Amino acid sequence: MQDIFFYFDDSGVLTKKTETPFFVYGGIYFLDNQSKEKCKYRYKSVSNKIKKHLHISGELKACKIKENKYKKALLRISYPFNTLSLVVKIDQVYDNILCDKKAIHRYKDYVLKRIIKKAIQQEIQKGKIIPSEKTHLHIYIDEQATSTNGFYDLKSSIYEELKNGISNFDYGVYYPSIFNGPLKVTVNYCDSSKNWLIQQSDIIANRVWSAYVKKETQHIDNFKNHIHEIFP
Repeated sequence: MQDIFFYFDDSGVLTKKTETPFFVYGGIYFLDNQSKEKCKYRYKSVSNKIKKHLHISGELKACKIKENKYKKALLRISYPFNTLSLVVKIDQVYDNILCDKKAIHRYKDYVLKRIIKKAIQQEIQKGKIIPSEKTHLHIYIDEQATSTNGFYDLKSSIYEELKNGISNFDYGVYYPSIFNGPLKVTVNYCDSSKNWLIQQSDIIANRVWSAYVKKETQHIDNFKNHIHEIFP
């Protein structure tokens, strides 16, 4: 059994009425339980030390950390692992999406699916994921509304594309399946205060969002094993 774990959090607001023109998902993924637990332990340890030093309790949210040295300390934990991010340039998204809450959720599902698929394809090319083997894809996302005006929810949409392939009838294009072995997909919407790796994803998302807002995107290169996509 191949267990693949993805964790995501977002930064910014995907809406027409926004002060900043970027919406970001940041995340981290693992191809085995051992590396996942190693990363979680490191993040938990450093996070607890920072909270103790600052005399605070509860979740250490990136937007509330004032000193960059603490953000950098948390960010560095992710460098040896597989990280990913996607940036939505809001002013390039169609108005009919941004004016409809369900369409916004559908678009979020779409970009998440795209980045997950790209990560899996790259790992298959490296020989680290075997398409014919039994696979369980675990996806953890910070809590959010799941309503959509699409035909599928995120779980079903990911399964359909990765296992059966999918057709784009508007453009007459067929995207073939990736897995030919048994595939299981689970999607979990989590309370980030109870999930260390979603908290780490928050740090990653905030760093990428800040890099775009401050026009310092060269700093994204600090990530060692990073997949980055820009939408639309």
